[in-house]
Amino acid sequence: MTLAECDEANMDLALRGVEPKKLNPYLAGWRKRVVPALGHLAVRLIINGVVDRSVQNRIADEPSR
Repeated sequence: MTLAECDEANMDLALRGVEPKKLNPYLAGWRKRVVPALGHLAVRLIINGVVDRSVQNRIADEPSR
């Protein structure tokens, strides 16, 4: 199962307990940054190094955006 598929199947469970006023910003960040960078990967393949590389790439690209 990819992260995007897991998102579709379990987002209600993941958002349990999140304050309503924080829900929209959280989902926007998830869909704008996390899913495009990691959504195609199988959940079992997402490890610290992959996440670190994704964050570093985003930081490196930020001045050009």
